[in-house]
Amino acid sequence: MDYNDITWFENKKRLEILIEFKQLLTKYHQNIRYADIGIYVIENRAASRTREIINKKIDCINKAIEGAGLNTVLIFSGYGMNGPIDLLQNIFNLHQYNIQIINLVDIINRSIGIYERNKLRSKIRTINPFHWIAKIIDKLATLPFIAIEKFGFNRTKAESSAIGRIIKLIIWLATVFSSIIVTIAAGLTILDKIGYLDYLKTKIGINH
Repeated sequence: MDYNDITWFENKKRLEILIEFKQLLTKYHQNIRYADIGIYVIENRAASRTREIINKKIDCINKAIEGAGLNTVLIFSGYGMNGPIDLLQNIFNLHQYNIQIINLVDIINRSIGIYERNKLRSKIRTINPFHWIAKIIDKLATLPFIAIEKFGFNRTKAESSAIGRIIKLIIWLATVFSSIIVTIAAGLTILDKIGYLDYLKTKIGINH
């Protein structure tokens, strides 16, 4: 999920795992040495344990980095390879391509910075009911397109077409209108239960 849509709790969680992962990388590289030919890595016991922890966390880190709008793919040319290489998925093989781990650390640092700057916005978003109502309405507006995708139609093209955009707007407006009506009805019911509905009617001049 994009960092602009997550709660403060999720933002805090992603920030913590990124910082921890960066520390694990430092610990791992402090406990290894390279063989004379520079291809093979010799790990001590601490490095082996750290490597195991790193492997368990790679998928979570990948999601956190992608959620920050970044990726770990580097276009690489040389050492018998020409094309994209994923720094995170090849984290223990980078030395074979003469790629320094600092390239991955730079991406992690950028991700950390994005989530740090998102702290205040994520707090506001977490307690803002209108944000979540809008997200729910957006989800409801996509339901017809999810349905037609099941029948083999191209969902992306359908949603981006003129008719698709009109349908989404109609659903969005209808849902907003229904939500307003339901909210008003619920409010009036509560006022009636606590005995303030007649008082309100008298104040606005609609009491019998």
